[in-house]
Amino acid sequence: MGKLKIGKREIIIGLIVLILLFFLILFGITGVRTILGTLLFLIPCYLILNNFNLELDEKIIFSFFIGIGFFSTFVYWLGLIIGSLRISTVIVFFVLVLIGFLIKRLKK
Repeated sequence: MGKLKIGKREIIIGLIVLILLFFLILFGITGVRTILGTLLFLIPCYLILNNFNLELDEKIIFSFFIGIGFFSTFVYWLGLIIGSLRISTVIVFFVLVLIGFLIKRLKK
């Protein structure tokens, strides 16, 4: 019987599921929406930082704090311009994800 290999990615996915389950039990659907909202601004910055030579934990922590700063600021200012925070959230999310993929493509 072969060894069971569990990588960092599987551990992180498992932790995210456990955190979502914890917040679902403790706070209901509002807690899950809060965690998913946190992931919404964490993912684009993580994709951008993934193109640089950083450890996994550094990428997660830096993307959290950079996401709080940049994502929130961009959503707020775009929301003032177009008048809708929901639409500006979607636009900023896709633009930042696109920037992450463009940096990856240009780095090759």
